[in-house]
Amino acid sequence: LAVTMTGELCDCFETKRQGVNAILDAVEALGRPARVWGTDGAFHAVAAARAKHLTVAAANWHALATFAGRYAPTGGAMLIDIGST
Repeated sequence: LAVTMTGELCDCFETKRQGVNAILDAVEALGRPARVWGTDGAFHAVAAARAKHLTVAAANWHALATFAGRYAPTGGAMLIDIGST
């Protein structure tokens, strides 16, 4: 599984760390190998993602921009990411 997240920012978590851990708990409960995308441009093992919670928190926009950027390696491009906020 490739995981990105933004759910850790919702109001039901007191901290980003708590939200990241709750999401990673749900991912681990699936019992499948998983890697978590970080704003450093790399995938991380779940244990490393827990240790670097600020690197993986709200990294969904970075994953999308990195993916889309592969389709426009030179020249201009525009990516619009509209979230629920």
